[in-house]
Amino acid sequence: MLLLRIIAVGALLLAASAAADSHAVRGVKISVVAGSGRSGAADGPATTATFVMPAALAADAHGNLYVADAGAQRIRVVSPGGVVRTLAGSSLLQDAGLWGTPGNRDGPAASAQFNTPSGIAVGRDGFVYVADTVNHSIRRISNAGVVTTFVPALGLPRGLAFDDDGNLYVADSELGLLKIAPNGTVTGASEPSVAFPVLHPYGVVIFEHPFMIVVSDDHGIMVQQQDGVWIRISSDATSGVPVQENQPIGQPYELARIGPDSIVYTDPRTGTIRYMNLNTRNEAILADVAEPLGIAALPGGEIVFTSAATRQVERLDGFDARDVIDPIFDAAPARRGAAYRVLEIGNSFTWWGNTWQDSIANMIEHGLGARTEVVPVQMAGAQLAPIISYVDETAPLFDAVILHVDDGTLGDVLLNEGPAAWKGHMAASLRALRDSLERQHVLLFVVERPMPNFLGPTEHLWAKIQENALAPPDRSQQDAWDAALAASGVHWIDLWSAYMADIRSARHEEIYSADAHLTEHGRIVTANAIVNALRPLIP
Repeated sequence: MLLLRIIAVGALLLAASAAADSHAVRGVKISVVAGSGRSGAADGPATTATFVMPAALAADAHGNLYVADAGAQRIRVVSPGGVVRTLAGSSLLQDAGLWGTPGNRDGPAASAQFNTPSGIAVGRDGFVYVADTVNHSIRRISNAGVVTTFVPALGLPRGLAFDDDGNLYVADSELGLLKIAPNGTVTGASEPSVAFPVLHPYGVVIFEHPFMIVVSDDHGIMVQQQDGVWIRISSDATSGVPVQENQPIGQPYELARIGPDSIVYTDPRTGTIRYMNLNTRNEAILADVAEPLGIAALPGGEIVFTSAATRQVERLDGFDARDVIDPIFDAAPARRGAAYRVLEIGNSFTWWGNTWQDSIANMIEHGLGARTEVVPVQMAGAQLAPIISYVDETAPLFDAVILHVDDGTLGDVLLNEGPAAWKGHMAASLRALRDSLERQHVLLFVVERPMPNFLGPTEHLWAKIQENALAPPDRSQQDAWDAALAASGVHWIDLWSAYMADIRSARHEEIYSADAHLTEHGRIVTANAIVNALRPLIP
């Protein structure tokens, strides 16, 4: 079976249109987990407890949240029942509770002292490990409530993460990325990239199976892949491997793992919580937050973070952490009861630079009704033959298939030879697929998409300006596509009419982005056209 990029599904409400001035994911909500918002170090119920500057978070297997309060010089714990207690630290608060007097003292937790603790992790031994940043050390809090200095004489340790062997990885802003063995031996974690070195790291997460190290630093995200090679993920190809749509990735600070290959991270510089899939390099801003610092994922997948500005621990809801996964199709979610299941498949047109909430699939699912379930599959760069093979193989799992085709589905060779070279082949291939699916009682619906270069000067505008390629709409290939689809005998829709009607409207927004993929507005236009054409065909 082919190894593909599979997009998992979820049931989320679709807004009628995107907010033009919003860059956060639609449907995400923020709620307070702990902290009244006042500055202080009061324990007790989460609604009345106070923090000074909660800077780092970690969660244990029981749902307890460990908070490194860098301003109060304390380590705090928020229980699943919503009670805050001080685990370690004894500083006196000064300046009306806006700062705690730093110190450096081991011993019983109630009398121990820290200096700006900015990283925290829970070991397999149940001990809590603290990056005591300005004391240049890693401190350890035992289950018996005793604080010891685990490793002294570091630089400025911040982010902490454990691997499955119990090694502790430290993002040290002065010394780089460090690895500390269970016996306390310190080594460099690995050899960084010569072209893109790790510079002043802040956060680190570890992925197992396959093993990956992910680091945030002054220049973004660094990833050590399974083969040991470091790559930099960036906003453009000139400084590393770009994310989808070349979107800015901000200034990553603390990181948390939320899936087999995905992270969420805080960006205090722009005041955002962000998501990134390290495999597909899909990136999204999940929420605007005042000065976010620490971030963690609870055992149930909930995302929690700290806000230095509001002095609170907060939770982010409404984002499906399964947003993009990359197993074989067997790992797709099970059918929802008696739902009418639809496979939406094509090249990167089906999923690029978006999340589930603003995807074509979610819009189709919402438009067709509650009993419909849409599973999108992106076969990036794939042409017709492998797509058809995959559809034929997986058809028994579905009631209908939405198959997207465009110039990329043909490939450059056939496209350059002209319609005479591909019309007959296209029609015959789709006819054979239709017949195969009909025998399995599966509906085939084909969506033909005109590329931006055919739609006139406003689409994919920046590239056209750079290439001096501004020109009127070009319908030269439309007739050939229509003829091939008509000859195939499949149910189909040509998006040309929907796109051109939108372009001619008084309030037109761009359909295609600068990298020739659909904008959110383009996805809305596309989904609406598909729903209107598909609804009469579905029982």
